[in-house]
Amino acid sequence: MPKSNPPADRRSENFIGKIEGCENDTVTVSFDGKTVQIELGNIDKARLRPEFKF
Repeated sequence: MPKSNPPADRRSENFIGKIEGCENDTVTVSFDGKTVQIELGNIDKARLRPEFKF
C-alpha cells in the first residue's frame, strides 16, 4: 500500500495498487481502474506484497 505525498489521485494519500513499472525516479502504479506515475521522492512508505506465479 503506497502512501504518497502529495496524494496520487488528488483525493487520498493511501491506496492499494499494482506496480506496473519503474523508470528513472518514477514509479507507475495502477489502482481503481486508472494508472498514475509517482516520483520516488513523493512516496513516504510502501508495504509491498509480492505476487508469485507458478
